[in-house]
Amino acid sequence: MKRVISIVSSLVLSCAIPVAFGAVEILDKVIAVVDDDVIMDSELQERLTAVKNNIALRNVEAPPEDVLIRQTLDRLILESIQLQMGSRYGIRIEEQQMATAIGRLAGQNGLTPEQFIAQLEASGGSYADLRDNIGREMIIQRVQSGNVNQRIEINAAEIDAFLKTSDGEELIQPVYRLLHARLDVPETLDFE
Repeated sequence: MKRVISIVSSLVLSCAIPVAFGAVEILDKVIAVVDDDVIMDSELQERLTAVKNNIALRNVEAPPEDVLIRQTLDRLILESIQLQMGSRYGIRIEEQQMATAIGRLAGQNGLTPEQFIAQLEASGGSYADLRDNIGREMIIQRVQSGNVNQRIEINAAEIDAFLKTSDGEELIQPVYRLLHARLDVPETLDFE
C-alpha cells in the first residue's frame, strides 16, 4: 500500500512540476469588441506606431501618450463599424477599381504603378498590405457617402421655396427651340 501511495504521489508531483515552473507568455489581448469584430492590442500598437511616424514626418508636436492611444483606439473602432456596415451593404471593391486607385497613387508620386510597387517593396512595405489598406479606405468612403445621401431629406415646402428664387424660376422657365425654315417660292407663282 505504501508503494502504491508513493507511486501515485510521485505521478501527481511529476505532473504538477512542469505547470508550476512553466512561463506564461501573453501573445495578444483583446482591447475592444465592436459588434462582430474585435480590436487586438497588436492592431492598436501597429496603428500607434504608424501615427507616431506620421507625426514625426510632419514635425508637429505629438499629443500626450494617453490622448494619442485614446484617439487611435477611437479611430480603429469607427473604422471597424464602417467596415462592418460596408459588409452588410454588400460593398465590394472590384479589381479594376483597385488598379485605378493604385495607378492614381503612383501618379501622385510621379511613378508608374510598377515603379511604385517596386519602390514600396524596396523600402520594406508590403504590396498586399497596401491593397488591403486602399480597399478598406474605399469601402469606408462608400459607407460614408451612402450615409450622407440617405440623410438628405427635402420636403415640398423647401422645393416650393427654391422654385420662387431666381435660380428656381430660371429652371422652370419654358425652353423654346425655334426652327427657321426657308421655302423658295418661284417668282412665276400666282398667289390668287
